Amino acid sequence: MTANAMDSDREACRVCGMNDHVGKPFEMSELSAKLLHWCGRAAPAVEAPESREETEAEAEPQFIRLLLPSDLQQHALAWGLDAQALMDRFMGKAPLYLRLVSSFHGKAAALPAQLAELLDQGQLAEAELAVHSLKGLAATLGADALAALAAEGEACLKQGQAPEPGWAPRLMVALAKDPDWLLDLAQRLAALHASTQASQAAPSTTAIPPPSDAP
Repeated sequence: MTANAMDSDREACRVCGMNDHVGKPFEMSELSAKLLHWCGRAAPAVEAPESREETEAEAEPQFIRLLLPSDLQQHALAWGLDAQALMDRFMGKAPLYLRLVSSFHGKAAALPAQLAELLDQGQLAEAELAVHSLKGLAATLGADALAALAAEGEACLKQGQAPEPGWAPRLMVALAKDPDWLLDLAQRLAALHASTQASQAAPSTTAIPPPSDAP
């Protein structure tokens, strides 16, 4: 399992002896299918649905979804992130997402200075490793633009070349704003998760009508 998701990366995995490849971020259905295949187990047989309603029911995720209100979803989409799809990939676990984003936020703050030092000293292999890690984590957290920017620099470093001069400033600008935005989103999602859990756990306040008098 790796953040290297190009065809050449898949082929390199097979050449060195691995029997398959899963790129991050991954869908649980894809990972499950590959694990079942290589463990020699068939996927559970599913009977053909008899109606459209059965088809739609089977398509529903097999976990408790965290349903996002439209304003929060639109807020995320304006930034280029499908927050509902992201939460579905995290199986509705907004607190887990918040922990990962918080960790990423701290690492991102230190990365500009770390990368600048590595590039100044010509330590391209170490810089490639740092950028690769950034790419994988950013993609997992839904920061696709930041992941693409990291991939751009990684491609140069993998060839033993420093990225073009304008790359590092663009990365620094992204690292200065994207982690803050992600953290704000993660906190909103965690708050929504907490309020949803609380409302589900609250006892019902529906009044029970008194029994009618028997004739």
